Formats: sequence, structure tokens, C-alpha cells
Amino acid sequence: MKHNPSYIFLFLVRFICLPVSAQDFHFSGFMHNQAYYNPAYAAVPKMNEFSMTYRNQWPGISANFVTYGATFIQPFLAIKSGIGVVFLRDVEAGGVISRTSANLLYGYSIRASRTLNMAAGIGASYVYRQFDPSTLVFASDLLNELGTSYPPVGISAYDKGYPDFSVGWLGEYKKDFTLGISAAHVTRPMESFSGEPASRLPVKYCLYSSYAFRTGGKYNRKGLDLTPSLLYVHQGTTNELVWGTTARINPLTAGVWLRNNLALNFSSLIFSIGILQEKYTFLYNYDVNLTSVNFLSTKTGAHEVTFLLRFEYKKKKQKAINCPT
Repeated sequence: MKHNPSYIFLFLVRFICLPVSAQDFHFSGFMHNQAYYNPAYAAVPKMNEFSMTYRNQWPGISANFVTYGATFIQPFLAIKSGIGVVFLRDVEAGGVISRTSANLLYGYSIRASRTLNMAAGIGASYVYRQFDPSTLVFASDLLNELGTSYPPVGISAYDKGYPDFSVGWLGEYKKDFTLGISAAHVTRPMESFSGEPASRLPVKYCLYSSYAFRTGGKYNRKGLDLTPSLLYVHQGTTNELVWGTTARINPLTAGVWLRNNLALNFSSLIFSIGILQEKYTFLYNYDVNLTSVNFLSTKTGAHEVTFLLRFEYKKKKQKAINCPT
């Protein structure tokens, strides 16, 4: 499908000419996509985890943003470690710009006391970024009122691959209070197609915190659980704060969050609903756009779906062989 250049012009300026101000894509369901934000999460699960996430931002237009994610985490409890693999695919402006990455995570857990668990992690990834202008429609593709063509626009396709690294730390107190900090793009890779030294990708710093208020007694079988949480992300000149709470009456969960910058300019209101069980989680998020996006002439928000499965890998037991005697 051909795309009108008015829809993607600002994307081209942002991601080609001014990459310093660019910001990574995000997930509204950040509580269930912690491996994307912090590599130390690889040491947290006590059983295998496999998750998939799909996000579609501004689905009402063709120049939208679509993100796919898949994560697998394998714990090694005997050595207090965990290994994770995260695959991400981000398609911007309807396919004009895309980014694909494979991330390998390693986390190590430390039990500081009976009530405090900590984990540290590192992540190494390879990122492949593409720019494909073949779907764009420029004035040179059309005829003006006099029947003559406009001068052709010469924009070539580009592709670039580069390694990327991240570090993180997580702390958990009494299984109720969680605090995590991380830094991504610590080597500031050259993501821009222009090759300018000033266009290196800025480091992304993340702070995550949550606290679980449990009202259902010792085994938490009944009652309402509230889990307020916040995510703060700083990258370049951009500051983003997502804060709110979830409410859970087993097995249903629902939540509401606000996304804003430090000047309290609110960009979206996020609603979530889902099923949260010991072995699996299904979560749907919807972002209500609170800003005026005039150049897109749309108020469409974003849809996001996350599915997470937890399971234990059990080796098959060897059958005993009867003695011939």
C-alpha cells in the first residue's frame, strides 16, 4: 500500500535526520514485559516462562506503529541464575522503517536476607534496522494540473546492523515491594543512517517500582489485591512516567495508568483487563490518546495483547530394569 508523504515526513526527520531525539518503543503492559526493560529479570522466575506481546499504535491510519515481542526465560535454580532470549520486531510508518533484534539475557540472584532478594543482569543483542522508501508516494509520482511531472525525489533504501548492550538490577522485599533500575544502549551504538558522530543512540535509563497490598489472608484465596506501580524512562531529552494501579480478584485483574512527562503533560490514559493465574497470564491494554496529533488527524490510541505461560521442565524418569535372575 502506498503512503502519503504527509503521514511519514515527520518520521523521516525524526529517525534519519534527528536520531538523538528518538525514543525506543514501549509496552503499556510493562509489569508483564519486564525482561524488555531490565535484563536482571532473567534471574527472577522460578519456572520457565514464555510470553508473546503484540502492540498496534494508531491502528486507524496506514502509517502506524506495530511491535511484536517474544520472550523465553530458563531458570537455573541450582546456580541462582537464569538465561533469557528476547526477540523484538518493530515496524514504523507502515513498514517504511523497521527494526529487528535478538537479545540474550543473563541474570544472577542474591539472597541478601530472609526478606530481601536481589538480582543483577546483563544483556547483549544484535539489532538490524531497515529503511524502505518503496511504499512512499512523492510529488514526482503524480502529475500536476499542467500535465507535467515534478522533479524526481532520490531516496535510497538503507539497512544497518549493530550490537547493543544493557545492564540492570532488581530488588524484592518480602515479595511485596519491587524496585528495579536498568540502562540500555550503554555503548551508544550508531543507529542513524547518516553516520554523523552526533547521531549515536542515547542511553535509556529505566526505573521500575511496585508494591502489592494483599487483602486475602495468608494464602490470598479471597479478597481484593491492589498493586500500584510506576515506570520512569529517561532517554536523551525525553522523560516518560507511567503510573497507576491494578486490582485483582482472583483470577481477574484490571488496571488503569497515566502516561505523562515530568511537566505533567499527559499523553495517554491506559486501561487493562485480563486473567492472572499461576501458570498463565492473558492481558489486554488499550491506550486512550490524550494529545492532539494534528498532522495525523486522528485520536486513535493503541491496542496491546500479552500472553505469558509458566511451566516446569521435567526430565523423563528412567524405567527400572528388572534383574534377569
